[in-house]
Amino acid sequence: METGKSVKVYLFVATLPYSQYSYVEPCRYMKMDSFIRAHVHTYQYFGGVAHASSVTT
Repeated sequence: METGKSVKVYLFVATLPYSQYSYVEPCRYMKMDSFIRAHVHTYQYFGGVAHASSVTT
């Protein structure tokens, strides 16, 4: 329901280091479930997790 009332939110920000692409999600509370949900949404937004490659010399 929209009332037009302002509410305080915290911003979850995830940035990929090389490309500087960012994902931002507002959260009403700084609780573990909000933190995990924001991470899940981040992975969905970026299309998964980064692939780690091994370099041998």
